[in-house]
Amino acid sequence: MLRRPALLLLLSLLCPAALAEPLYLVELILFRQAGEVIPSSQLPPDDWAAGGQSITPSPASLPMQETLNKLAQQGDYQVILQRSWKQTLSSQPLRVTLHEGKAQLGGHYPVQGTLTLRQSDDQVQAQAHFWVSQFASNGLLQNSQQLQQQARLRVGRLHYLDHTSLGLLVRISAL
Repeated sequence: MLRRPALLLLLSLLCPAALAEPLYLVELILFRQAGEVIPSSQLPPDDWAAGGQSITPSPASLPMQETLNKLAQQGDYQVILQRSWKQTLSSQPLRVTLHEGKAQLGGHYPVQGTLTLRQSDDQVQAQAHFWVSQFASNGLLQNSQQLQQQARLRVGRLHYLDHTSLGLLVRISAL
């Protein structure tokens, strides 16, 4: 009789782990292509990070680090943001906020943006929205480049999102 309560206790401890959503490594490289900078006609809104979650960075995987090194070695590209983090994916969209550099007036950064991911069957729906901004000496926002793309991503593959003079590489890997 004592075995049954022990078995129930063991099952109650193990079931949440079995029902937990799988964990993924998300890796992202935002870069600028050589050539003329094409500013956006729309500056980033003050609430660009609304509804987004901050991330805890993780080390990049070896393949993504090699990609980063290749981009940095070529004179045609300038890497302006690189991040890796772990997260779950589900049918509910999860919006992550990313930024680089010192915050200026209005809470804007030289590089800022969001990546929203949602699991959809065997693919991941991605919505990327990034700004690369220039500021006046008084800290006011002068102009900005913008990348805004939606894509369907496959887990385990490197994806390239292109928009004017900015590019984005994204890889999502199951852990």
